[in-house]
Amino acid sequence: MTKINMDSIPLDLLKYEIKPYLFCFCSKCDNEVVADDTTTKIYMKKYKSIFDDDFYVYYDDVEYFKILCNNCYVYMLNQNMFPIKKDT
Repeated sequence: MTKINMDSIPLDLLKYEIKPYLFCFCSKCDNEVVADDTTTKIYMKKYKSIFDDDFYVYYDDVEYFKILCNNCYVYMLNQNMFPIKKDT
């Protein structure tokens, strides 16, 4: 397999055609992250008591994130927010 010299690829091609497949922006912190380190199309909700039988019902307290980086995901889990659904 031959190696490609990155200096021979035009900068516009790298910036506008290749980079969007490798990186994306987190919906919560708005940082640019590697696309493999994200969770996509997820609903998060603050944990309620186990006796609250409408935990999986979607009200106004549900937050939707199109792209959520792993750092924000772990932070939200530590703040007692849990995923309740992923869109397909």
